[in-house]
Amino acid sequence: MVRKVLRISSVFSLLILFASCTGNKVFDEYKQMNTLGWHSDSIANFNVNVTDTLDDYAVYIKLRHDHNYPFKNIWFFRTITSERGVEYADTINYVLADDMGKWLGKGIGDKKLVTMPLRTQALRFNKPGEYEFGIQHGMRDTVLSGILEIGLEVFSRNIADSNGKEEN
Repeated sequence: MVRKVLRISSVFSLLILFASCTGNKVFDEYKQMNTLGWHSDSIANFNVNVTDTLDDYAVYIKLRHDHNYPFKNIWFFRTITSERGVEYADTINYVLADDMGKWLGKGIGDKKLVTMPLRTQALRFNKPGEYEFGIQHGMRDTVLSGILEIGLEVFSRNIADSNGKEEN
């Protein structure tokens, strides 16, 4: 019985330790959306200063929404711009709810936080400097209700795992 309690205590302590570590997080910022909704003309821009061009980076989009969001997915137009112009641009569909309508992500009650990779491959930046990450919704509705915040998180690849390497 005592061994079992010690084992559970040890596991619990390790979980707290790992949960409190931020690793090599180099950027973490959220933009609060208008309470009337996220307009399709509104782009969430995040300016990330890159100093290490030898490292690979894992980049995640974080979306906080509530039960007022009317769809089970969201389309994003994503861009990365530097002083040299557009470095990367694409459109992607992220699933926010399963086939039964249950919201994916973390959260209690009607608010959920969904973390989505910007790309499946790690990013590598060719030159140091400031890079602007732009995220714009690409849904058919002009104004999306239920979107509370959009965020961007960037990790040095030394900690965050990614599926490959691709230069940007």
